Amino acid sequence: MLLDHVVSVDPDLPRAVAAYRALGLPVRTGGRHRGQPTRNELIPLSGGTYLELLGPTSVFVRPALRLVRRTPFWDGYLSGKGPIPRRFLRLLAQGGGLSDFCLAATDLGAAVERVRGAGAAVSDPIRMTRT
Repeated sequence: MLLDHVVSVDPDLPRAVAAYRALGLPVRTGGRHRGQPTRNELIPLSGGTYLELLGPTSVFVRPALRLVRRTPFWDGYLSGKGPIPRRFLRLLAQGGGLSDFCLAATDLGAAVERVRGAGAAVSDPIRMTRT
């Protein structure tokens, strides 16, 4: 079991990128998330592990999310999203923060049970690929 990456959500992605670059960290261009109002930038760490900086695709996304969050339509909007986008969108509306850590393992089910056995609350595995 290896740490693949950690996801940090920031409603002002350009500001976050500038701050990490000012620290001397190499920020690489990521991309947009298909069907979501989010995009990412990546900071490579050692051994293939990386920090994913996730933010909105435009300055209008967070205000729109904050507005919808105050209405009865928020839960309905989120119910149409998968578990990962729901976490990201909630954090964007709330102002950001650490969202996820992602593991790579040959037996992901066993890795999840091991992490849960150590007392961590983690969601069920979601198989993903990189494009």
